[in-house]
Amino acid sequence: MPFSFHPDERRGILHIRAFGKITDAELVDLLDRLSHEPSFVTGWPVLSDCSAVTAVLISSSLIESFAKAARRRQNLAAIIAPNPVVFGLSRMYQIFSDPADKRIHVFAKAQEARVWLSEDTYSKKSRLVYRPGLPSRCGASGMTAAQRFGEFRGELFETHAQCVQQFQDRVQRG
Repeated sequence: MPFSFHPDERRGILHIRAFGKITDAELVDLLDRLSHEPSFVTGWPVLSDCSAVTAVLISSSLIESFAKAARRRQNLAAIIAPNPVVFGLSRMYQIFSDPADKRIHVFAKAQEARVWLSEDTYSKKSRLVYRPGLPSRCGASGMTAAQRFGEFRGELFETHAQCVQQFQDRVQRG
């Protein structure tokens, strides 16, 4: 299996590592496994490290179909791709899935990816991002109820109080 992943509970980031030769079938398997991973499903930011990829045998049509399906997700994603071929295919994925260029970025250097992801996740302007299942970002008690409605995924709030107030208002409106 040319992929491994683990959620970093302390930072609230899902780390994905790709290595060796990657084929269509293996990418389909990864996405199937991720669809059952709570940190991915609930919108945690993703750091994908493709530094150890040696060959890519993935069809452009698969990249396009997965990218279009990814438009429904709110996960921020930083992709580390120092190999020019992997970088190009990752950019193709980025362009198809994030035309506004806000949620997904591709980097040749790991440090740049980590900086972008941490700055965007925790935001330079001290805005809070509610991510379902990660109450440390917006720790209002009862926030997990928002998961059922999927209402706060990726919304930005200037303060914790605004996050709590918005949640309470939506619950009262039903």
